[in-house]
Amino acid sequence: SMIYAHGPIYGTDSVINHVVWSLEVEIQFYIIAPFLGFVFMVKSRPVRRAIILGAIAGLIWLDLNLWVIDPWISQFRYSTTLIGKGVYFLPGFLLADIYLVEWKSNPPKCLLWDLLGVVGWVGIPVALCWQGRWGIPKNWNWSVLLFQWIAFVGAFRGRFLSRIFALPVLTVIGGMCYTIYLYHPKLISFTGIIVSNILPESADNFTVRFILLIVIGAGLILSVSTLLFVLVEKPCMQRDWPAKLLAWFRR
Repeated sequence: SMIYAHGPIYGTDSVINHVVWSLEVEIQFYIIAPFLGFVFMVKSRPVRRAIILGAIAGLIWLDLNLWVIDPWISQFRYSTTLIGKGVYFLPGFLLADIYLVEWKSNPPKCLLWDLLGVVGWVGIPVALCWQGRWGIPKNWNWSVLLFQWIAFVGAFRGRFLSRIFALPVLTVIGGMCYTIYLYHPKLISFTGIIVSNILPESADNFTVRFILLIVIGAGLILSVSTLLFVLVEKPCMQRDWPAKLLAWFRR
């Protein structure tokens, strides 16, 4: 778990913190990203984007035909590799290409993309709930990718959405997302203990308990995560943090 490799090695979620599985995939992306970035050395715009779209289509096909990988690797280990989750990373490469080439780092804004963006953000959870229904495979839902793309483009091109996502309160909390994600399950569990001591569970007080869980849980997650972000994550963003930490211990 310390080197973000529990899933690929043991074929199970980390027994220390189960949500680390996604960060294990993220680490793989950080390592391989410079090599994936070679696609931007292809000067032809149509060819470059065809390569990215072709890779996305290939990963979707593989996810729909997992029998191909069964003799070689378990489906769990497959899901903990960048190959299993790469279909969510590659659209970001395509969006970055469009942002720099078409939009010149200044996306044109219009109200239509505000509307489409809202449809995208609402559509993501709805599409996830559709999995296994109306003929949509349980192991894949291509419409999630479509809604994600619409949502992200809307965040750049919507007049109001672009302002909302640029609000300091959102960008600051977004900057702490790694710490928040890493510790939120334990903090939510702890919140449940606190609320149960304040108000024991019963069928009559569900609404009150629910509100208490949200208020106390959100406050606890934000306060503890902010403290950990400032004391741990932010200092570790500096490349020379090991040397500074050693110097601090020596003092």
